[in-house]
Amino acid sequence: MGLAHELRQPLQSIQTAAENISNHLAARSIRVPEIDSASDAIQRGVERIEKHISFLRSIGSGSENTESLRLEEVVNQIIEVFKEQAAAKNISFQEAGSSCPQVTFNRSAILITLTNLVMNTVQAIEQANTGQSNQIIMDLKDTINFVKIVVEDDGPGIPEDVRHRLFRRTTTTKQGGMGVALILCQDLLKMFGGDLQCTSYIKPTRFEIIIPKGNDGTDSPS
Repeated sequence: MGLAHELRQPLQSIQTAAENISNHLAARSIRVPEIDSASDAIQRGVERIEKHISFLRSIGSGSENTESLRLEEVVNQIIEVFKEQAAAKNISFQEAGSSCPQVTFNRSAILITLTNLVMNTVQAIEQANTGQSNQIIMDLKDTINFVKIVVEDDGPGIPEDVRHRLFRRTTTTKQGGMGVALILCQDLLKMFGGDLQCTSYIKPTRFEIIIPKGNDGTDSPS
């Protein structure tokens, strides 16, 4: 991706400059705690930006390709990208720690859907503004024919008047929100034999991404 390349060039320059300063001082046996602290902060910032660039590359790569995936790694990638943003709003992530067999599916479809679900949750909790801490639980469930990624939260839930039209193209509960997002995610998953379902509307709110085992991209779950 051209954008990723353009972002990485100045990022590498920043990292190199910080390393040169540290090496220059170390060669002269000079220790300045403030400079050491600043260099560490720059390194952490570079690593964080690199994670975001890799995440964007993952979303944008291979729009029609399927590959063998470890879903634990995909879930961890989402948590790493969003945990700091969520923590700033007093929301924590919990990964249940379940493991599942590898599946063959489109990585971008899963990442886009998980991104949408997490962002919707964070925004809904922020709008509710209860002042309480909240939690997003991301779990994996292995069934006979499918593997499920479960995204569950203890936020305000989905209003009753919205539930029956949740996957219709006009549905939105956010000011300025895109009501087509969930149906587009569902359509995208179905292109590769998967699905997106809401199995609980409140206390907790729960969505399930359903991925068939032995997927060839042709069989959709009923």
